[in-house]
Amino acid sequence: MIGLIKNEFMKLLLRKKVLISSIVLGVLCILLCLLISVAYKFTTKEAQIESQQYIIEVFEEQLEEAETEEEKNLAQANLDEAKASLEIIKNTPSEDDPNWRINVEETINILKEQLNGLPNDSGEKEEIRKNLLEYQELLNKDIRPMSEMSPKGINMLGYLIAFLGSLFTAIIVIIISSDTVSSECTPPTLKMLLTRPVKRGKVLASKFITAFATSCIVIIGIEIIASVIMGLIFGFGDPAYPMVAGTDYKITTVNAMIGKEAIAVFNSSYLSTIFSVLLKSLLLQVLYIMAATSFFLMISTLVKSSSASIAISIVLLVSINILKVIPYVKPVLPFLFMTYGNTTTVITGEIKISTLSSLPSPIFVVLIFLAWTIIPYIISHLNFTKKDILV
Repeated sequence: MIGLIKNEFMKLLLRKKVLISSIVLGVLCILLCLLISVAYKFTTKEAQIESQQYIIEVFEEQLEEAETEEEKNLAQANLDEAKASLEIIKNTPSEDDPNWRINVEETINILKEQLNGLPNDSGEKEEIRKNLLEYQELLNKDIRPMSEMSPKGINMLGYLIAFLGSLFTAIIVIIISSDTVSSECTPPTLKMLLTRPVKRGKVLASKFITAFATSCIVIIGIEIIASVIMGLIFGFGDPAYPMVAGTDYKITTVNAMIGKEAIAVFNSSYLSTIFSVLLKSLLLQVLYIMAATSFFLMISTLVKSSSASIAISIVLLVSINILKVIPYVKPVLPFLFMTYGNTTTVITGEIKISTLSSLPSPIFVVLIFLAWTIIPYIISHLNFTKKDILV
C-alpha cells in the first residue's frame, strides 16, 4: 500500500498542470495579500479622518458659494452631517489610536443603550450584542482593536480561507483528482496496473489518499505560507483576539416579493478567539477537500477520457455556483458539500444567511462532508473493480 502511494505521489509531482496550478494559486494569494495591504492604508483612522476633513472643506466651499436660501440650507445640512461623521470616526476604536481604551469604553456604553432599546426578536439586537461581547473582551484582555482590513498574518489567514473556498479550492482538487483514474485509461496503463497481484481496492485507495493529501498540502500549505509572510511583514496579530461564533438565525418569510430572510437569534452567539475559529475552519476545510476529492475521483472512474473528466467536473462546479442564486434551488444548498467552501462562515453561523436555512450547524456540515466522502467513494470502488473485466 505504501509503495502504491509513493508511486502515485511521484506521478502527481511529474504532472506539469499540478505544478502550474499551484504556482497560479500562490500568485493569486500574493495578489490578494497585496490588495488587502494597499486597501488597509485607506482604512486607517488617520486616513479616514483626512478624507472626512476634505469632504468638510468641500461642503464649506459649497456653503460660501451658495446663492439661494435652498442651496445654503442643503449645503449646511451636508456640512453638519459630515462633521457628525467626523466625530464618529474620531471616537471609533482602532489599533492605531493611542486612546483606544477610552474609545472602546464609550462605544460599549453606546452599544448598551442601543441594546436595551431593542426587542429580543429584533435581529439587530444580536448583532449589537456580538459587537458588545468583542469590545468588552478587548478591554478585559487589554488587546488593541484590529481593523477588518488589517494585513496581519492571523487576519489574512481568514481572508485566504474565504478567498480560496469561494471557488479555487474545488478547482485545485479537480486538477489534482478528477483525472486520477481516467488519465490512465487513455493509454493502456491501467490495464497493465490491474494485471499486477494487487487488490483493486488498494489501487483506488492509494489514488484517493494521494490526491487528498496533495490537495491539502497545496491549498492549506499556500494559505499558511502566505499568512506567515504577511505576519513577518505586518505582524502576526494576537491569537487571543476575540471573535464571536455560533450565531443562530431564524429563517422567516417577509412577503411574496422579498421572500425569506435570516434574523439573528438573540443570545445565540458565544465568544471565542480568532485562533480557535480559524483552527476549526482549517479542520473543516480538510473535510471539504476530502469530500471534493472523493466526488471528483468518482467522476474520474466513470469517465475514460481525461479531458472529459476534467470538463465534466468544472461544468458541474460552475453550474452549482450559478444555481446557488436561484431561489428555488436554495432548499437543496445545505445538502451540497460545495456550499461550504468558505468554512469560516460555518463556524460563525453566517452560512445560514447565504443558504437561508437553519440546518448548517458545524455538526451538520461535518455529516454532509462525510456523506459526500463515503457515498462517492463506494460508487468509485464498485465501478473501479469492474475495470478488471472491462479494460
